This record gives sequence, C-alpha cells and structure tokens, in this order.
Amino acid sequence: MDVNRNQEWSEALFRLICVYTAICLFAGFERSGDAFLNSSNKSGIQVDDLVDRFVGMQIAADRSGALALINQALASGIPVPGVMLDVIQPAQYELGRRWECDEISIADEHVGTAIAYLAINRLYEVLPRTEPREQRLVVACVEGEQHDLGARMIADLCEMHGFEVIYLGANVPTESLLRLIDDRRPDATLLSATMTWNLPELERTANRIEAMSVPVVAGGRALSWVGDNVGHLDLYAPRESPLDLLSRLGNELDHARQ
Repeated sequence: MDVNRNQEWSEALFRLICVYTAICLFAGFERSGDAFLNSSNKSGIQVDDLVDRFVGMQIAADRSGALALINQALASGIPVPGVMLDVIQPAQYELGRRWECDEISIADEHVGTAIAYLAINRLYEVLPRTEPREQRLVVACVEGEQHDLGARMIADLCEMHGFEVIYLGANVPTESLLRLIDDRRPDATLLSATMTWNLPELERTANRIEAMSVPVVAGGRALSWVGDNVGHLDLYAPRESPLDLLSRLGNELDHARQ
C-alpha cells in the first residue's frame, strides 16, 4: 500500500472510532434512536419496557428469560443492531449505574454481564451480513484491559457490514498482538480501553501499531471518561452516531481504495 493510499485509508478508518466509542460498555452515549428501532417494530413493543425487563432478568439471574426476551424482540421485527444498541447497551449502563450506587454487588454485576454476553451470542447466530468487503479489521482490548463487551459488540457490527474481523477479546499481550498484526496485515486495528488506568497502554500500543503503517482506531469507556482531555492523548477520537457512520463507512473506504 503506497503512502497516499495509506493516508486516505487512515482518514476514513479513523472515523470508525465514533462507532467504537459509542457502543462500548457503560459509555453512556446516545442510543440508536427510537425511530430506527420502531421502523421495524411490528408489535409495538416499547423500547424502555424491553430494557427494564432485561435488567430485571439480569438482576434475577434469569438466563432463559433473558434469551426469551431477546428472541421476542427479534420476532417483533427489531433488527439486530436495534436489540444490541437500544436494549442490551442501555441495560448494561443501568446495571453499571446500580453497581456504582451500591444497589447491587459485584457478583450481581458479573451475573448480569454474563447474561449480556449470552444475549450477544444469540444475536450473533442471526447476524445479517452484507456482501463481503475486502477490508480486514483486528479488534482487541489492550493488555491489562479485562472488559471486552463493547469490543465484542463493535466486532459483530463490523462483521455485519461485511468486514473481515479478527477478534481477540480482552487483555491481549502487546507483543503477541503486534506479531499477529505483522502476520495478518489488517487494514486497521481497533483497540479498546474501558478503565482509565489502561489509557497509557492504549496510547503506547496504538503508536507501535501505527509505526507498522497500520491505521489504529481507539475506543472504550476510558475515552468517554477523559472527555475533552482526550485531545491531550496521541489518539484520534471523534464521536458520531454509530449507525449513521456504519451506513456510509463502506462507501468511504471504497472511495479511498480507488
């Protein structure tokens, strides 16, 4: 890939940060919007009702009930991104709020998060996919970062939009990640950090990957916590509606390849 082409790809792919940041766990950014969800909602199910019921099942450790709710949402015509962004994401945010307010225990939060993973796995089984693209993305949490639900969600959404996704999950050792990138040569790498103390590792890892001429996009709760101070980091981190971006990202990448 020549320098100009790599720069064009970098500019387009860097915009993916706003998708990534928007759906990372507990980030608290805007949901996809009731208009998107209700446009395919054949049964008139209320979004907030789904969220409240899902949270209740998380707190009650009701795995089968939570899966039944996800199936109900899908059967009503709500698309996979709508269930992911309008039901599971705000439910996880509420779960985190209750833990932070000492309304539930750490064990309760772990049970609820495990149910969220179960729901995401169910959505993956019915994940609609567009025509395959020629772009390959690596998605990983930086070394030391144990929270990977947001990274998993963006990996699935990118795969839905035709990208080839190599998903590594939580706490990926930096040297091992660099070897994989050198071997697989992705078109971009998406890195996640949820806890602020992992931001230095996020910055260091991003710099090392970019030195390999591979664009890096960064996301996660940690970036939302630092807010405007993200500009002091050597990272590119704008924010934009995830669904708006995903609808046009492919066209931008195709244009960059021309």
